[in-house]
Amino acid sequence: MATETGRRDPAKAKVLRVKAAEVLQRAAQAEVGARQLHRRQKRKLREHERRERRAARASRESGQVVEVVRAAVVPDKGHDELVVEAAMLVTSTGPVVTPSSDEFVRVSRTRRRYEKLARKARAREDRKLREWLATQQYPEGTYMAFADTKRRHGKNGPRLMSIEEASVIGFSPPSTTMVVAKMARQKLPKRSYQYESGSVYAAPSVVWSGNGRQ
Repeated sequence: MATETGRRDPAKAKVLRVKAAEVLQRAAQAEVGARQLHRRQKRKLREHERRERRAARASRESGQVVEVVRAAVVPDKGHDELVVEAAMLVTSTGPVVTPSSDEFVRVSRTRRRYEKLARKARAREDRKLREWLATQQYPEGTYMAFADTKRRHGKNGPRLMSIEEASVIGFSPPSTTMVVAKMARQKLPKRSYQYESGSVYAAPSVVWSGNGRQ
């Protein structure tokens, strides 16, 4: 143990640690510099491609429309002087086909949130409607009485009526009657059906307003 302790040199070990730290620091700096250089090269490449696209687009636009100024000298019939006319002719080189490109357009967060809320609201309304329809299924031949015809879904809701109560107020179920009529110029009889509604309407009445008008 004493021999090993004697062989140790604290100053030399400190120097080695400092050199190792410097090597690691230089390696880290070199890595950072390489990343920055790569980013700088990519940025320059994008700028170069952008300039090329702009130049190509400008050349296409300039090639589509060509302006030609032509001066035509036309002598006047009544005078000897000349009338100079300038005409602008616009010619087209033909349709330019733009290459198609498929790009993914991301929907904004506000629009996605609004669509989500709308879907939830529609689902909630559909669920309430299904629940209400499930409670509104009645057996066949059942008579219903509503307290207020304008408010179908009131607080009390529809009230079941027996057949006797419905017959007392004059209600009769809808029915059809077959009528056989003979036509003058037809040998076969003609069948027609007359539909009779079972709804009960209020009797006609006369109402006098406050100013004496009917």
